[in-house]
Amino acid sequence: MRLLAAMICGLALAACATTYPGAPASAHDDERFGDEAAFILGIDAGRIGMFNDRIASAGELVETLETGGDELIGVSKRLRAAALEFLVTKERLCADLKFTEQSCATVAPPAWLARDPNEAITARALSARIEEVQEMMGPLLDVACTTGQAKSGDGLFCSVE
Repeated sequence: MRLLAAMICGLALAACATTYPGAPASAHDDERFGDEAAFILGIDAGRIGMFNDRIASAGELVETLETGGDELIGVSKRLRAAALEFLVTKERLCADLKFTEQSCATVAPPAWLARDPNEAITARALSARIEEVQEMMGPLLDVACTTGQAKSGDGLFCSVE
């Protein structure tokens, strides 16, 4: 049933795609970038979000393989996922103007996010990466915790101990 729903969703998205039979899409840039550019490009950007949802849904359908491996690499991969998730959350909240300019200042993702997630790592290097992510999160986390405490009335809103 999920496969059928995914196929229907994919066909619906494909039907919404801007196609131009017989000519390259760039030949129609005036249409794509004219008065309705924000609307058309917004649909295209939204489609990418739907693709992310489909990829995640498909991943839930596949069984996890037990591969064993280096525990530090496993911790490094979890840190990598958490850092990427933070950057996505920050982008979404700041785009929605949820927090201040200071806490939404542009941050450069750590360089190690672009490297092979399977490369060997030492405990010392992993510790440095954890500190780097915590420092990157600091300004937004401070504002989010203060806001969360005030809005929820929970003084331990950001307590994770």
